[in-house]
Amino acid sequence: MKKRAEIAAITAALTLLVTACAPSARWEHPALDERYWSYDVNACEGKAWSEVERDVAYRHPIISAPGSWPDRSLTRDMARYDAQKRVQGLFSACMKSRGYRLVETSE
Repeated sequence: MKKRAEIAAITAALTLLVTACAPSARWEHPALDERYWSYDVNACEGKAWSEVERDVAYRHPIISAPGSWPDRSLTRDMARYDAQKRVQGLFSACMKSRGYRLVETSE
């Protein structure tokens, strides 16, 4: 049990470190103005989340039911992390299919 807590703490610390060091970036379209950007971001986020939520409910019902027995916290947390990474991938694919490109900023 103690080993799981240590692994979870190390995983959380590494995730925080990687995201803190990641360069800033934003999605830009060469031909569209800012009015369309928020519409496209919302549409792509909604599409990505709905697909992943449907998949998670089918494959990992333990994630959807916190506190259910047996409560495997590390398993649940890793499945959530995988789901978030999948959402990011689907979102990126959606934005690219709409003609956007990810551009690094100096923030």
